Amino acid sequence: MIISFALTACMVFTTEFGSLAADTQSDAQPIETINHETTISPLAETWNEIPETAAVAEATQVWHGKALANVESEADVLAEAVDGGEVVGKMYTNTILTVEERGDVWSKVSSGSVVGYVKNEMLAFGSDAVARAAAIDMTNPQDAKTLEEIAAEEAAKKAAEEEAARKAAEEAARQSGSSVRYDEAMSASADDQTLLAAIIYCEAGNQPHDGKVGVGAVILNRVKDSRFPNSISGVIYQPGAFTAVSDGQINAAISEDSTVYKAAQDAMNGWDPTGGCVYYFNPSTATNKWIWSRPLIKTIGKHRFCK
Repeated sequence: MIISFALTACMVFTTEFGSLAADTQSDAQPIETINHETTISPLAETWNEIPETAAVAEATQVWHGKALANVESEADVLAEAVDGGEVVGKMYTNTILTVEERGDVWSKVSSGSVVGYVKNEMLAFGSDAVARAAAIDMTNPQDAKTLEEIAAEEAAKKAAEEEAARKAAEEAARQSGSSVRYDEAMSASADDQTLLAAIIYCEAGNQPHDGKVGVGAVILNRVKDSRFPNSISGVIYQPGAFTAVSDGQINAAISEDSTVYKAAQDAMNGWDPTGGCVYYFNPSTATNKWIWSRPLIKTIGKHRFCK
């Protein structure tokens, strides 16, 4: 009897437990299968971007306190943060500047010997500087330059070009055998040298260097020719010889750095690109029929040189 009771209780417990388990399972929500691709992919993408982001951050840090000029060729650096202000220098396409003060519209910057103000729209900062530096040639960044530095460079360039032209013309004349060189440099007083430079300025101020020297050489060739006065001043002031004398142009002031002084000195030193000519004229303005009859030796610039 005891055994029968135990079996009956066991059956009742089993039945109730099974019913309870079935009810619990019927109330539970279905479990979704985890999609590892959608779960891991965003993290993977972020992880892959970390090196690139770090590189950009590092490159941006290099530009901390600096800016890169954001101009096509060049732009003015001003003494004050006002439009139309005094220009103290120029910056260029690949100029790197130190930012002294950064404002909402203007920034105070420095580069080379230049310190002044530039509008922010003409500067690239931070990541913008990184992007611009990658887009242009930064092999040799160019410092900003003061106006004085620019003028000095232009003067040096012009002098170098004129010197090269002088040497090329001299060599060409030497090879053609038409160049006349004095045995010795012609001596003259400082006044005569200044006078020679003045007539060159009036007669050939807008001509190439060898054209200027050519006019000076013609004067000196006349000094050595018995048909003309035997001094520089005598040749230049010979009545009717030069229009610049008769109309007073020869008295015009000449700047100290004018290239006519070098042309006069080159002629005095014996360089004669004309081949010994004693006449010259501009065919576009000459009205004297006789001058057209002279034998043409060489044309330099706008002048024809004759004997």
